[in-house]
Amino acid sequence: MGGIHPTFSDEECISLPFTDIVVRGEGEWTLLELIRALENGGFRPPYTALHRIKGLTFKENGHIVRTPDREMGNLYELPPLNFGLLPDAFVRQASVMGMMSRGCAFDCYFCADKPFWKYVRQFPMSHIIHEMETLSRSYKNPMMGIEDNMVYIGSDRFSELCMEIKQRKIALGSHFHVQTRVDSISGEQGLKDMQETGIRHVVLGIESGSPKVLKLMNKKTNPEMIIAACEKLHEYNIASIGVWMIGYPGGFSS
Repeated sequence: MGGIHPTFSDEECISLPFTDIVVRGEGEWTLLELIRALENGGFRPPYTALHRIKGLTFKENGHIVRTPDREMGNLYELPPLNFGLLPDAFVRQASVMGMMSRGCAFDCYFCADKPFWKYVRQFPMSHIIHEMETLSRSYKNPMMGIEDNMVYIGSDRFSELCMEIKQRKIALGSHFHVQTRVDSISGEQGLKDMQETGIRHVVLGIESGSPKVLKLMNKKTNPEMIIAACEKLHEYNIASIGVWMIGYPGGFSS
């Protein structure tokens, strides 16, 4: 098992009868080392090979073993996604989202991204452009959106993405969207870039319209900022799609 929940609740997950190993934190490097260890018989007592791999939780003689945490990796070491490893028909029908980065610079109390990813790291721009082009031209199935924790609208990096899409004439999905915060919708450049690129949908992490709840969340926004962001998007004929949280702890207390 791996991912956010097993990372923070690894002892709970490894206690399940069907779980042999938990990969904590960022998984690519740990999983590669784990596969090599298993190929060489590393899942037989005394599990010496597993003890050498950072970021693992496993069972040994009825006890739970946690190896040291693994530091975050260099995203430039990872290749672009190879869609050719998947069935052709599957890729042609899948709703594929892209990623430009991992992590978030903000620290909303409800979100596990900051504790999990620690800080923001960028993928090479060439990766997402390659993936967009491959999906559009080879599979006739344009990418549907960018699912970063937050896309910084108006940043030089976002402008570069839009420029590459336009210059390469990359087709986007009909409901292609980017995900961001309301306080990212301020300057004109990012909105112009979206308009010229044909991006017509923005997913906003609004969460709540209550100043009290937003403060409890450490969201660093307020209702006035939310309204201003939606109005600004409307000016550029860009649809705003709100993400909301209902029943936040403490929101109904006096």
